[in-house]
Amino acid sequence: MPRPIAPRCRFAAPPSSPSNHTGTIPVIAHAIDWLREHGIGVNLHYIPVHTQPYYQQLGFRPGDFPEAKRYYAEAISLPLYPTMTPAQQDEVVEVLKRVVN
Repeated sequence: MPRPIAPRCRFAAPPSSPSNHTGTIPVIAHAIDWLREHGIGVNLHYIPVHTQPYYQQLGFRPGDFPEAKRYYAEAISLPLYPTMTPAQQDEVVEVLKRVVN
């Protein structure tokens, strides 16, 4: 089983996986903590490039791209990897359904 990214997460993508290890969905703010509390390893999916220090040195500012900021605030990556069993997939889906309902 892949190593979880947080101690209480039962399912998380392996840290060295290629980009096909995630499923990205929009969520409300409290969902990340709630999913983690229920054993699902999630992370923010996208950190806008223009907020990185290198690009800030070039003159970019956090408010320059409001759609990138909106996406950053809403998108998370769910675990999804080749060795994930159907039962593990079902559990992720069931926990996710509880947080969005």
